Order: sequence, then C-alpha cells, then structure tokens
Amino acid sequence: PLQQVLLTTSATEILLALCGSSSDHICAASLNDILNALLSSNIIWQSSDATLQMSIIKLLESLTLRICSNSKDIGKTNALSQVVSQLVPQISSDVEGVARGSANALDSIFQKCLSQGFFSKSSHDSSKQKSSQLRQMVAVVESSFGAQYYQSWELSLTIASTLVRKIGRPGAHFAKGLVHKIGELCAGADDIAAEESGERAHIAHAAQESLGVCLRSLGPEIVLKILPLELEEALDGHCEGRTWLIPLLKMHIRGCRLGFWLSEMYPNACGLEYRRNKVKQIGSQSREYNTLYALELQTWSTLPSFCSWAEDISDVFR
Repeated sequence: PLQQVLLTTSATEILLALCGSSSDHICAASLNDILNALLSSNIIWQSSDATLQMSIIKLLESLTLRICSNSKDIGKTNALSQVVSQLVPQISSDVEGVARGSANALDSIFQKCLSQGFFSKSSHDSSKQKSSQLRQMVAVVESSFGAQYYQSWELSLTIASTLVRKIGRPGAHFAKGLVHKIGELCAGADDIAAEESGERAHIAHAAQESLGVCLRSLGPEIVLKILPLELEEALDGHCEGRTWLIPLLKMHIRGCRLGFWLSEMYPNACGLEYRRNKVKQIGSQSREYNTLYALELQTWSTLPSFCSWAEDISDVFR
C-alpha cells in the first residue's frame, strides 16, 4: 500500500497486468512473492475505496490462477486456503461490485485450481489427522452462512455449489458441514416460497438448487446420511422430518445405486404403509390416513429416478 489510494490502485493494476501477461518473464517464485505480500498486507482491505478493493480481488484471482496453472509442484496449493479466507469476507460487502467480484473470483479459483492432485494431497493429510487445505477452505465457505452474511447468502450458495461440484464423491467427507448448512436453508423452503415473493423466497429457491448440486455430485447415500429423512421419527414426534427432501431426490437423482433405494427408501415406504393400514383398522381420523398415504406415494415416486442409469442395476435384478 502507498500513501494515496489512487497510487495504490495504479500499482495494483500494474501488477495485475504483469501477472495476466501471456509471456513467461515472471517466474513462479516472483508470483509467490507477490501473492504472499498481498496476503500479509491486511491494511489494504481496510480501504473503503471500491475501485481499489476490486483491483485487489482481481489481482488475487490472477495470481492464484497463474500459480496453479504454471507450477508442477503440489506445493502450489499451499496459499489456496489463505486466498479463500481473504475473499470470502468480501462477499458481504455493501458494494455490489466488490461482493460479486469476490464470488466470481472464488468460483473461478475453485473451478480451475482444485485438481485431482490437490484432492490426493488433501486426503493424505486427512489420514494423518492434519489440517488440510481443503478442510480449511470448506470451513471458511461454511462460515459465510452465518447471520452476518445474510444479505449475501445467495452468493454463498453459488460458491458452495461450485466447491461441492469440484469436491465430488472422492472428497465428500469434507463436505458434511457444508451440506448441513445448505439443508438448514432448505428446510421450510416450500412454505417460504408459497407465502413470500421477496428475498427470502429467492434464497430458499437458491438453497434447493444448491442441494440439488450436492445430490448430483456427492450422491444420495452421502447426502441422506448427513440429512436423513426421519419420516417415522417425525410421525412419532421425536423430530422434524425432512419431507421437503423427497421432491429433490426425485428431481436430481440419476446414475446412482438402485440397491440403496431398496435398502433405505423401500423400508420407509413399507413402514408408512404399515402405519396407514393400522390407522385404517382402528378407524382413526382420515387426515392422518391421507398424510401417511401421501408420504408413502412420494417415497415410491423416487424409485424411477433411482432406476435411471442405475450403476448396479444388473446386480439388483440378478
């Protein structure tokens, strides 16, 4: 940082032009030096000048992408979590350009820097009970669903979706907390959407779309382990069931294991049928009967989705 904001902005843009150049006149060591200097200079973020903040965001993005694309050493990812930690708080900025610029930078970094080699390193670190880069990044993105970020939850959902999509099944164990956060926003989303047409309804819809990404990227087995349906437990009054998850299963499930439906969803359907028949026999109120019947039909309605391109269909029908 220089003593005048205009000079600092100009210097930042010059560095951005150098880092964005297609030539190789800047070595990897120099790029790392610039990135480390930028990450360690917290005073830069204290400026209220939106133009400077957006220039810094672009420089962070350009440096990170350049380092990840040029370096062959796995150590190139060592600063990733620090970059993410610097960018995530900026999505809560009151300046729309700064907030969206940060979200776009994070999306681009997740898309291009989270390679297969990175996941291998993260998994290795996890096996030794060490803090991994991926775990740190997921934790920072999780923090963006705090109450202080309420105005930017839609952006948080966007970057969370990209992160989950890149993590996929190989790194699914890192995404538990993130999926749980998204699930909390989805709970009651249908009621909110029906009653309101404002920001809350928009966030609820975005949360459902984000959970759909989780279902497609991680698979229903992992998501339902984190967010179990708990239908019968809810009927017994022990918890709130996640009935809202059933339509999402029907909508987003493709190419998974049909055997999972038989071992997990089918018993739910049978349990609901048993309860329904029991209610019918004792002549209880028709409202309870109709509720059980609707839940049973909804559970069965997920079967075609599980059958679609099922990876174990030959084994199931053997």
